[in-house]
Amino acid sequence: MVSEADMKKVIDHWKRGTRALRLPEQRHGEYLVHLLEHANGPALKHFDDYLEAATFALFIGLLRDLERRDVEITEVPSSLPH
Repeated sequence: MVSEADMKKVIDHWKRGTRALRLPEQRHGEYLVHLLEHANGPALKHFDDYLEAATFALFIGLLRDLERRDVEITEVPSSLPH
């Protein structure tokens, strides 16, 4: 079972990895760290491997953000006058 300490360890490693990226790419690393910091749901405790849990959390976060953006994009044209 993955603990909060395991996830914190991954987050700390990814923060250091983000700082090592080239400046234009650091925002992408920061975004991934942000997603992982906010992924503390009970589903992560069902994993035995903390890297697998982190990957799962990132995919869920990315899909959630893409879905939200897709809704925003499709809602904009409907608000325009015909």
